[in-house]
Amino acid sequence: MAVTSLVSGLQLKLQLKAASIAKVEAAIKRHMAVRISQAEDHESGSVILHVEGALTLEYALLLESMSHEVRGRLGRNVIIDLAGVTFLDEASAEVLRRLKQQPGVTFTGCQLYTRQMIEATI
Repeated sequence: MAVTSLVSGLQLKLQLKAASIAKVEAAIKRHMAVRISQAEDHESGSVILHVEGALTLEYALLLESMSHEVRGRLGRNVIIDLAGVTFLDEASAEVLRRLKQQPGVTFTGCQLYTRQMIEATI
């Protein structure tokens, strides 16, 4: 009986711990939101894409798509402002490496960590 009670108690603690972890993970995802806003550089005629927040693969691919849209349909150069990037994972950095190689695409505002991630070789 004591063993059964102990096992039940441990199972309850594990369930509570799992629920707590799920809540923390959900909170992290909410705070890892990214904002990509668009502006125009009237001097050069380029479109500026400002990126703010934690850049994950999903948003890096969206940024790549937006850049292709501006270059393809509008025929304008793109300046990607990364000054507001607070996090960048390896998959996102790979997308940015591809973007950096595209003609008419330039980066500005790269913090040291962001620049190192983009320039890293695999």
